[in-house]
Amino acid sequence: MGLEITPMTPKPTYEEFESERVHSESLMRSALERKRTSKQEEEIAEHKRTEDSLRDERNNANMYLDIAGVLLVAINTEGVVTLINRKGCEILGYEEKEICGKNWFDNFLPKNLVDQVKSISSLLLSGEIEPAEYFENPILKKHGEERLIAWRNTALRDGRGEIIGHFSSGKDITERKKAQDALRDNEQMVADNIRFRTNRDCDHRRGNTRDSRC
Repeated sequence: MGLEITPMTPKPTYEEFESERVHSESLMRSALERKRTSKQEEEIAEHKRTEDSLRDERNNANMYLDIAGVLLVAINTEGVVTLINRKGCEILGYEEKEICGKNWFDNFLPKNLVDQVKSISSLLLSGEIEPAEYFENPILKKHGEERLIAWRNTALRDGRGEIIGHFSSGKDITERKKAQDALRDNEQMVADNIRFRTNRDCDHRRGNTRDSRC
C-alpha cells in the first residue's frame, strides 16, 4: 500500500486576503456602530427619563403652589418676579405672563411705599433681618385697588449658598383689617357715648344735689 499524499491547501491570493480583511473590518465596524448606537439610545432614554422626572417634579411643585391659599412670589436681587402662584395672580388681577419678568416694586406697589419696601427687601437680601420676620404692606391691583398683605419672607440661595433673591408668602388681610377697624371705631363710639352720658348726668346732679360722685 502506497503513501497517501494530502494535497496542500492553496495559499490565498492577495485579492482573497484583502477581501477577507475588508469583510472582517466591516463586521467590526458594524459591531462597534451597533454598540455605539445602543449606548446613544441608552443615553437618550436616560436623558428622557431625567427630563420626565424633572417635569413631574416641576408639575408637582406648581400644583402645590397653585393649591396654596396664600400669595406666593419669588423675586430676584434685581426686584424682578421669577415665579408667582395662581392665588397671587388672582389677588393682583393679572395673568402669570403679565407679572413674571416685571419689577415687583415698580409695578405692583403703591408709589408712596416703593422706597420703604425696597429698603426692607435690601435688608433681607443682605441678611441684616431675620428671613421670617412679619411685615404688612399694601399691593396694587391691576385696576388701581389696594389690598393689604401680611408677609413672611425667606432668602433664596444658590448651590454655593449665595443669596439670589427672596421667596415671600402673603395673606390678604384687607377684609380682616377693615373688620378690626370697624370694631375699634364702634367700641370708641360706645365709650364716647357712655362718657357723654356720664358727664351729662354728673352735670345734672351738680345742678340739683351737688353729688360728690361727680
